[in-house]
Amino acid sequence: MKKAAALIPAAGISARYSRERNKLLEKAAGKTVLEHTLRAFDSHAGIEEIVVVLNPDFLGELSSFIEGFGLEKPVRFAAGGADRQASVRSGLGQVESPLVLIHDAARPAVSAECITECIRALQSAPAVLACVPVTDTIKEAAPDMTVRSTPPRDTLYAAQTPQGFHTEFIREAHRKAFEAGKSFTDDAAVAEWAGEKVKIVPGSYNNIKITTPKDMALFRQFAGTSRTLRAGTGIDTHALSAEPGERRLVLGGVLCDWPFGLIGHSDADVLTHAVMDALLGAAALGDIGKLFPPSDDAYKDIDSMLLLQRVGALLAEKGCRIVNIDSVIIAQKPRLSGYIPQMRENIASRLGIDPDAVSVKATTTEHLGFEGRSEGMTAHAVCLIEKETL
Repeated sequence: MKKAAALIPAAGISARYSRERNKLLEKAAGKTVLEHTLRAFDSHAGIEEIVVVLNPDFLGELSSFIEGFGLEKPVRFAAGGADRQASVRSGLGQVESPLVLIHDAARPAVSAECITECIRALQSAPAVLACVPVTDTIKEAAPDMTVRSTPPRDTLYAAQTPQGFHTEFIREAHRKAFEAGKSFTDDAAVAEWAGEKVKIVPGSYNNIKITTPKDMALFRQFAGTSRTLRAGTGIDTHALSAEPGERRLVLGGVLCDWPFGLIGHSDADVLTHAVMDALLGAAALGDIGKLFPPSDDAYKDIDSMLLLQRVGALLAEKGCRIVNIDSVIIAQKPRLSGYIPQMRENIASRLGIDPDAVSVKATTTEHLGFEGRSEGMTAHAVCLIEKETL
């Protein structure tokens, strides 16, 4: 049986996963998603070379990172393009094998059996595609969002990767599609447009594509990752300025319309500070004073959302996943209910989690204590995380 190259497009920006974190660098069972994917092909006897397409802005950094995996097969790198189709076209220029399997980097659970089936089918077909039967009834919608038709389910399949091709054929098909200004969502569609029949081979329902954090949680189950639950608490207090306009009031990354702001070395975002301390405590990584000391001028007036993002990255690096955060701001004034939805969105976005996993509440002290006298504000936060244990 002829061997094939593996072409792995990995140049995307993970926009649907998180604006702050690259899903391919998330970890499961001690390895990144990207490493799981590459090792699936590196360990397969039918693969003779691997080409990885990377974001050109991080080509040097990521190629060195991948070289650190110690893969046995020859690995070459190509710079990605403006979209997936352009990235694949770039990667095909590096392929030397007469057969090629194109596989999404975000499908780390691909099985050896699926790879074998694709290579075997390429011995007698110029184009092959791993698919699974559709299990739901599919409806075609009309422009007015009424059902136009119900296609028979027994003829419908969900496309996956790998998608395999004779290299010269798919390279030429991509070239012609580019010159014709055609845009397709996968390489099988390019082959279909070029006039070739694409043979379907069995995929797997476990061969999921990681698009959202929920997909990542599912993959961790497949990978057999052992995780323990850990709770953390955080509390922070800041005094309010005495003079109107002296400081801005920032809470959860939201600039609140109030003349008195909180006093501190950074922007004194008391809510975000409490959340950071809760997360660091759950992961046993110290506190914000240790991580971002007030004696360091680098943090003078810094946006606490940037610090929160660093805390989230640190937790991810240590194999921690945030399950949920609950917090409360204690302040007599101003009224904060209208700002809370944006606070939740800001915190979730910086941590790369769903806003549904973030709760923010606000309460008064009925004019009791320093919060009740509007001399300062306090925030409490509790969190639950999962920590990966190998």
